Amino acid sequence: MVLKAGTGLPEHTAPGPISVLVLDGCAAFTSQGTQLDLGPHELVTLPARVPHAVMALEDSALLITIAEPVTHTSAVGLGREQQAEKEQAHKQD
Repeated sequence: MVLKAGTGLPEHTAPGPISVLVLDGCAAFTSQGTQLDLGPHELVTLPARVPHAVMALEDSALLITIAEPVTHTSAVGLGREQQAEKEQAHKQD
């Protein structure tokens, strides 16, 4: 996410755990009454559903990650070992 100085995201929550990594610039991350001013290569993490906000103190680039539960294992390539075992067992039959 790229933010101009003075812009940001108002307080909100995320459905899963998050991480915010400042790639460039400086941003204020606020949660539960605490503000952290983060510079390049600094990271903050937060559990799911905790209110937080972010504001660019200067033009900034952020990498924001939200981890959500996997609901379709085949869609993300999980369970391949189990699938291979099933195929191998089927060949032996």
